[in-house]
This record gives sequence, C-alpha cells and structure tokens, in this order.
Amino acid sequence: MRHDDYTLVIPTVGRESLRRLLIALRESMGPQPLEVVVVDDRPRPGDDLPLPDDPPVRVLCSGGR
Repeated sequence: MRHDDYTLVIPTVGRESLRRLLIALRESMGPQPLEVVVVDDRPRPGDDLPLPDDPPVRVLCSGGR
C-alpha cells in the first residue's frame, strides 16, 4: 500500500458515518495518508467513537465547538 506525505484530519461528533468513512478510506485504491487524525468535537465524552478495529487512527478531543 502506497503512502503519500499527508495527514487526514476528520472532525466528528460521533456519528456512525465516521466508521463507514474510515473503512472506505482503507479500501480505496488511491494513496493512503501517513496518518489519520479524528477530532472528537463532542462537548462531553460519551460512548466510544465508532472506529474500525484495524486502521491506526489518532483521536484528539476538542471539548466541543
């Protein structure tokens, strides 16, 4: 799998579509990012984010908008 020199940053409020997006990214034929950063924009920690099990993803918490 080829990696280009870019980082993908994804803001989220924890919707299930986040999981689908990350799976689609992993399965895409294009160049993969070196790093995927998910920014949790929920005001308070809640349930775990819907992340797939296998791609490495770094999660940062912003504490809301």
